[in-house]
Amino acid sequence: MLCLLASMVFAQQEELNPYAFLNETSQIVTLIDGTQREVLISSPSIYHQDIADALRRAMVMRSVPVYIVTTGQGANAAGSYIHSLFVQGAVIRIGPETDPLMVLDREVVVSGPLLTGPIPLFDETGTFLISDASFLSQATSIIIDLFERGIPFEYIPENPDQ
Repeated sequence: MLCLLASMVFAQQEELNPYAFLNETSQIVTLIDGTQREVLISSPSIYHQDIADALRRAMVMRSVPVYIVTTGQGANAAGSYIHSLFVQGAVIRIGPETDPLMVLDREVVVSGPLLTGPIPLFDETGTFLISDASFLSQATSIIIDLFERGIPFEYIPENPDQ
C-alpha cells in the first residue's frame, strides 16, 4: 500500500526507484499520511511542524503507533516537536545521536536531514525515500535496537506548580 502511495508521490517514474530523492517536506508528509500500521523514527529531533502534524494525525486519527528515538538535547531543544508528540501519544526513548531515519509500515525508509528540520541551502547529503529490502531491513533493525536500549522519555513541564 505505502509503496503504491510512494509511486504516486513520484508519478513521473514508471516504477518506484528504490532510492528516490526527496526535496520537499510535503513529500514526507504525504508518505506519513499514508501509513496504516507503524512509524519508527531515529532522529536528533523533529523541527518541521508539517511533519509533526502528520505524525499527530497518524496517531490520533488512524491509531498508528509512533516510536521515536531521539537525543536528550534534541528532545528539549527550542523549536522541537518531541514534547508535543509525546503528549499526543508517541512512545519516545532517549538514545545516541544518529543520522535521521524513518521507517513507515516497514515498507519504506526516509533517510536524511529533511526529516529532522530545515536543511542548509547547500546540504550535499540529500534526503531519500528508500524501498530497497536490504536497506529497509537494516534501518528497521537499527531503530528497534536503539529503541530497546534507549531510556524512556519523561516529560517534565517547565515551572510545575510548586
